[in-house]
Amino acid sequence: MKTMNATRVRPVLFFLLITGFYCAWSTWFTFEFKECEMFPNYSILAESFSDARLDIRESFTADTIKKDGKCYLFSGPVPAILRLPFILLCGWSVATGLMIALFCAAVATFFALTLGLLLQSHTSRPFLVTRSIFIIVFVFNGISLHMVTIPTLHNESICAAMCFLMISIYLLARVNQRNFQGSPGIAILMGLSLSLSVACRFSYVYAVIAVGCLFVCGLLRHADTLSKDKIVTSLSIVAGIGAVSFSALLWYNYARFGSMLDFGMEHIDTMYRAYFAQGGYFRYDHFPYNFWSFFFRLPHIVAEFPFVSLPGFLAQTHVFPIPSGDSATVILNTNELVVSVFFLMPILLLVLAPPLFRHAGPGFGLPLYRSLVLIFSLQVMSILFTIAAIARYYYDFLPIMLLMAFIGAIRLQLDGRLSCFTIGFLAVLSLLLSFALPLNAIQFYAVFIQYTSPLLDCLF
Repeated sequence: MKTMNATRVRPVLFFLLITGFYCAWSTWFTFEFKECEMFPNYSILAESFSDARLDIRESFTADTIKKDGKCYLFSGPVPAILRLPFILLCGWSVATGLMIALFCAAVATFFALTLGLLLQSHTSRPFLVTRSIFIIVFVFNGISLHMVTIPTLHNESICAAMCFLMISIYLLARVNQRNFQGSPGIAILMGLSLSLSVACRFSYVYAVIAVGCLFVCGLLRHADTLSKDKIVTSLSIVAGIGAVSFSALLWYNYARFGSMLDFGMEHIDTMYRAYFAQGGYFRYDHFPYNFWSFFFRLPHIVAEFPFVSLPGFLAQTHVFPIPSGDSATVILNTNELVVSVFFLMPILLLVLAPPLFRHAGPGFGLPLYRSLVLIFSLQVMSILFTIAAIARYYYDFLPIMLLMAFIGAIRLQLDGRLSCFTIGFLAVLSLLLSFALPLNAIQFYAVFIQYTSPLLDCLF
């Protein structure tokens, strides 16, 4: 009984501890949260919901949807819905920075729980040390710190969506280890986590479909050991929750814009509005630019602190047909502080271990690794075809990559090819290099979006 209680209490304490650290870091120990005034936030939308409105009363200069004289948020409604009880019961407006800290701490908690599931049959000291190293890297790396440093609705929507996606990945790993002998409660949690992820950030729909399909395929694959009623019940629960939530999202679009499939991108108030209106938000031409930025672009090394300078630019390319005669095609691509994720976090190179060393650590984590490859690929594809490579997009795939890297590290350890010292060295290098991201972001966004972080005067 004591062991069971400790197993339940430890994740809660870990979650609270990480939340406290993220809140302390982002406010520089004042615990007074500032809002970015250039953009709307989910508290404003929650206040509108409390008044039975879908639009927001305030008008902002950027990143809102304006149609028929009304102003809307383009992100999913779940973060605002989660605030509703506090507004309705207590009149509290929950700060964006606090919500981001809570979501990021939850992602870290379920990341750690997933690592624990993977190591249930490998409890020797070197593997436990590796697990601790990866947890430390996940919590304190510069990409995670960047998310809690800049309190915008953009960061919150990503953190919220990743939180629920990470829960679904944990549940998938859990039922897979138990040969899908899960209870209806697991199916309910799976359906809710997948649905809430999409309702936070619609671009997660591809990864969510992948996780859902993997769950369904797992049930069917174990049909010989599961009762027919159990399979039907689990499938019905997940499909039912998904259908209800997806219908609610379509209604949300229809109630705002008069069309179920209109997500408002054509009406978004941004400097790229004319480009988006011509179908420029999501197109294959952006792929090579973003692919290069996220995985191969190197930063500039400079003589001044923090010694690593990350890019910020808007590129415009004119494509002239040969022979000439037709008008030129314009391609836009913007970069906000994005360089190769492998430069910022060299420990992620371990994601290549399973395909390069196929016989290392036989059997360890391979089913989950293959599932993560699929989820990671879909997450990255949804980013690479957009107009921009933005630092916050790292968080759309970082937790998945670190899980893959962990599996690669353990497989190499099982085969005697990798030591804890080498993993620790990669971890320290990753923490130091990735710390350049929040340091650059503090200065960059102080000018770009006029958000002055409490950390600005303390660190510079």
